[in-house]
Amino acid sequence: MKNLFPILLLVTTALTLQACSKDQDLEDYKKTRLQKNLAEIQTANGKYSGYLLSKQSGANLGALQLTLTATTQVQPSTDESKSSAQPVLLVSVTFQGVSRMTTSAENTYYDPDTGAFQADVPIIQQAANGQSQTIKISLTGVLSNGVLKGTMEAKDYPDYGGTFSLSNKGASLDSLVQASKPTGAAFSQGTYAGTTTFGKVSKNVSMIILKPVTTSDQDFVSLFFPKIPVKVTLNYGDGALVNFDDSTLDQTNSTVQGNGTITKNNQTETLSLICNGQNTNQHFECSVRTSRAVGEMAHLSLQASTDDANKGPADSDTSSYENHSYDGTVTLRGGISKPAELTVSYAARNRQDEINDLYFPQAETLLNVNYTLDNGAFGVTFTDVKWDSEKGTLDVTQQGTSDGLSATFSLNCRGFTFGPKPYFFTCDFHSSLGNTYEQIVFKSNP
Repeated sequence: MKNLFPILLLVTTALTLQACSKDQDLEDYKKTRLQKNLAEIQTANGKYSGYLLSKQSGANLGALQLTLTATTQVQPSTDESKSSAQPVLLVSVTFQGVSRMTTSAENTYYDPDTGAFQADVPIIQQAANGQSQTIKISLTGVLSNGVLKGTMEAKDYPDYGGTFSLSNKGASLDSLVQASKPTGAAFSQGTYAGTTTFGKVSKNVSMIILKPVTTSDQDFVSLFFPKIPVKVTLNYGDGALVNFDDSTLDQTNSTVQGNGTITKNNQTETLSLICNGQNTNQHFECSVRTSRAVGEMAHLSLQASTDDANKGPADSDTSSYENHSYDGTVTLRGGISKPAELTVSYAARNRQDEINDLYFPQAETLLNVNYTLDNGAFGVTFTDVKWDSEKGTLDVTQQGTSDGLSATFSLNCRGFTFGPKPYFFTCDFHSSLGNTYEQIVFKSNP
């Protein structure tokens, strides 16, 4: 038994040396294979440059450069002993169109045997309302004899992509742009002129469809993604604007859809806009609906225009001051009748107020009303009287003074329409002084 230990030690040592030898052989094999695979991919190394051409029109969209660099990366593993290096192809994308952008591609693939090449270019697209989404532009092509030919397109929109033929060690982007300026740039602005019809009322209007300020990445994406975030402005002149900041132009079917708001007397109305383009967006028919009204609130018919839409249309005169008086009779206590007069005025409005009234007719309008009794023996001037044109009511309660005494006055009218035609309506007047209550029947003066 005394001689058995040295023998076991020798056997163990021999087995260990044999295992180490196998591990070393495996590592050598991995390194050799890695270098071989890396060398195959390195055949694609280089800067490939040329033009990106529109699939639809063949127009020059801009100069494109792909920089391909083969390297190795360690593939992570939960078991560190199993982590290994793999050859990868890094792709840098530089594009010079409306602006210059440089970004890195991901999910790259290259087959040195067939020359097949694939990569994804992720770009963040931001809408006018601030929301964003990631758009992936797919690169697909074949590399052969130093020339990379292929296509670029967004998912679900292959028709809006581009084709390219890029040469290794080709001309620089600046040289390419100087030799041939981009002619197929993405949409940036459209200007239109026409009319807006509100029932029986028609107003001239200019419409601007404007792509908001974007980054160079977003300029690049707009070449491939037909749904473009835009801002739509309806200009009625003299500073009267209706904005649809959250809008989208869909170039696949020439439609514009957007949302906006208008405010009147501290009330907000939500507007929705739908425009259908015709004749390559040279003509638009648009419909505006509101959150309160049923059906179409306004209809726009517009033609492409070269005029300065920021100036607005010519018929931009503001509405004039309107003043209407109404004679009536009030029966006081004891059966005594006294003459009464009601003067209702609508202060001169600016153009914006006039347009808001047309888009927001259901909202209460604020008027000024002067009530006098017995040929001026007593009178109260009311401000900010609420007129509901649908219900035909005038309502106001306010603090005031009479003969030096503080009082609360209220006026409530029914059947009132602010117009020139003769008609009758009834008002109730109340004063806290002596708890005075009066009912007056007025007749308008045509």
